[in-house]
Amino acid sequence: MTTAFFGGQVIGPGGQDVARGPDGRDRIVFHAWNADRTGRPMHLAGLDFTHGRPVIRPRTP
Repeated sequence: MTTAFFGGQVIGPGGQDVARGPDGRDRIVFHAWNADRTGRPMHLAGLDFTHGRPVIRPRTP
């Protein structure tokens, strides 16, 4: 997984799982080191599938 969508603020993402949101769209939930490596908070990102391959939806402001 690339962390580019998170502005380099997550390092070493892992422990991912996929869940469907109340709007019927998929999300990926994972933990990762924060930028100063003092903790591994949970993160949530949109998830689509293109040609059967997972694609993370970038955050929108």
